[in-house]
Amino acid sequence: MEQIEIPELFNKWAIKWLRKLNKEKVKERTTINKSLQDLYNDIQKQIDNLLRLRLKGLVDDDEYTHQKEVLLLEKKEVKGKLENTDKRANNWLELSEKTFHFATYARYWFINGTNEQKRGILQTLGSNLTLKDQKVLINLDKPLVILKNFKENEAKSLEKLEHIESVDLLGNIEVYATQFPNWLSRSV
Repeated sequence: MEQIEIPELFNKWAIKWLRKLNKEKVKERTTINKSLQDLYNDIQKQIDNLLRLRLKGLVDDDEYTHQKEVLLLEKKEVKGKLENTDKRANNWLELSEKTFHFATYARYWFINGTNEQKRGILQTLGSNLTLKDQKVLINLDKPLVILKNFKENEAKSLEKLEHIESVDLLGNIEVYATQFPNWLSRSV
């Protein structure tokens, strides 16, 4: 847990930064969703027009069936992209906030928690728990691997951050963002 633990001040800064990024991403997602929805509606119009052409006898059965299958497949793909975009949009900020919160407090909870809470913390850390030389080894889940790698690579920046708690990091979010360029490239 020590390998993923982050200072509370960094947690607050990172969450604020992620929320700021989320506001920017909402604009992008809105544009993408509108484009996908327009495409979906256009495909539905093509299906409706194809049916009209068939009813007027301008398209034979084989052509109608083939074109309809192609359009329905396209429509299904676009619908999947719409659902995937919505799902990702709803999950990434919540998962990020929970991950930072966990990384900040898991060690404390593990030391002071009940056996059930400790078991839950170990399960949240990852999979393939093994005991070797009286140490528990765990394959960390991906978000925690990212935090671990970040902490290893940015240890000096985090140490500086711990010693300047009196500075308003939350008010100068963009200035301090430059302290963690490797982190920002992963969060976008």
